[in-house]
Amino acid sequence: MDLLNEKTHRSILQRVDTVRATLEWAGDTYGNGLCLLASMQDAVLVDLAMAAIPDVDVVFLDTGYHFAETHQTLHRIESRYDIDVKVVGPPQLLPWPVLPGECCAPKIQLLDEALQGRSAWLTGARRCEASSRSNLRRIGTDRRGLAKISPLAEWSDQDVARYVETHAVITNPLIAQGYASIGCEPCTTKADYGDPRSGRWRGTGRTECGIHL
Repeated sequence: MDLLNEKTHRSILQRVDTVRATLEWAGDTYGNGLCLLASMQDAVLVDLAMAAIPDVDVVFLDTGYHFAETHQTLHRIESRYDIDVKVVGPPQLLPWPVLPGECCAPKIQLLDEALQGRSAWLTGARRCEASSRSNLRRIGTDRRGLAKISPLAEWSDQDVARYVETHAVITNPLIAQGYASIGCEPCTTKADYGDPRSGRWRGTGRTECGIHL
């Protein structure tokens, strides 16, 4: 292994160790009051959490507008890790067609429901994903006063890709089709080259659904 690759490998291991330490701390600190919110874009955080805090509840917010591939990813994750994902929703659906962003308010309501009785939640949000997340803290507080923990906050897209490759992590099949950021179907299109977030809420000026604000 040359010096550059050795330094990169060491850096990756350090990042993984930091995430694992954060997850273990969260599990020890919050116990059953902790849950992990999974978008079903990939299983990176789930994979890391299952090794560090295997009893953590994994939660998925079902707005009723997700791609079939997203539900397929959920079932694959359940099978791989032998868990039952706690699906919250769907709420009463809006009539089709749904404009980009119209499914965001129900998603926020579902998160409020999912976090009732909780003291902390884990998210896979990362700083590099959007300018609105550039100051994302690994350990912070949400608008409810709950601990919001984002163990992957410092990870780059390359870090995620390397972890997916080296650990054979499950990913949503839409990623291979050019959907770099996956949310509800009305809000999600294929991304422009070089801008992974460009496919979300296209033409609306919106950059977040609201659950991370």
